Formats: sequence, structure tokens, C-alpha cells
Amino acid sequence: LIPQSQEVVPPVKAPLTDAARALQFVRSKATEWNIDKQRIGASGGSAGACSSLWLAFHSDMADAKSQDPIARESTRLKCAAVNGAQTTLDPKQMREWTPNSRYGGHAFSKSGEFKTFNDFVAARERILPWISEYSPYAQPSGRRKRTQLTRPILVSNYRSTVRPTVLFVTWFIRVQ
Repeated sequence: LIPQSQEVVPPVKAPLTDAARALQFVRSKATEWNIDKQRIGASGGSAGACSSLWLAFHSDMADAKSQDPIARESTRLKCAAVNGAQTTLDPKQMREWTPNSRYGGHAFSKSGEFKTFNDFVAARERILPWISEYSPYAQPSGRRKRTQLTRPILVSNYRSTVRPTVLFVTWFIRVQ
């Protein structure tokens, strides 16, 4: 796990890379814990859902040449079940998809740099590399093509007082 997570830049990196490392740790214990390494999924709500989606869509972070046996384990998920997921950390997309967005800049700055959502939007170009690395929605873009067999199954749930609960299963976006 990342030491001194209070000092990690951007702040969103700490929980996401910690989640990847936790998944690798579980896989490293698969024999001892009688777990099928190929059938591991993740679930969460809100920020936990963001972490689950990020793992599901990120390319594998295993390092086959690492001296650390845990780091050699895969970070790929078989599936993810999320509730109220933060699917994007891109303020432009957030504003397009949910025009009332007012929250999210904290993922990229603990210094209070983004006092308003407009400050976050104004900084978008500068933090775009971080958005591309840590936003679940950005993960399939520019990554190697994955076959239908390697795409994780996704179940997502969003509740609203305006609309009935929406529940769907998808194979996410097919990378062209």
C-alpha cells in the first residue's frame, strides 16, 4: 500500500493503486484461501464503485519481472457490480452528463485549489493526464484491444427519486 497517502499526487492515485495492490495480494493467497484467481470481482458504491470500475477497465498492472511476487499477480477483474458509480473524473464529461455537478476536484488536489467546480473545469487541460490515468471511463481509450472473453462483466445500479431504479448489465465500450 502507498505509504504517506496524504502526500500522494494526485490524491486519487492512493486509493486506486491500493485497490490494485489489494487485488494482487488476494491473488497471491489464492491457493491458501482456496480462491479461483480467474473468478475475482469487485463491488462498491460511489468512490468504491469508481475503484471497482477503474480496476475492471484498466490494463493489467502485473509486473512479470518484479522481484515482489505480489506485484507479479494480475489486477484484472472478472466482473464488477457497482452502485452509484463515479464513472468519470473528467469535469467536462461530468458537466455534460450531469449538468448540476459541483463535486470532484478533490480527487486531484488536497490543497483546496479547486474552490468551485468551475475552478476544476478551468484546470482540466492541465490535469488531463491524471484524468486519463485515473478516470474509469478513460481506461478503454488507447488501450490494447480486448476480446469479448477478456472484457469484465459489469452490473451497475443508479437510483433516482425522479426515475425508477435502472439496473443493467453491459460488456462496456468495445474498443475499436
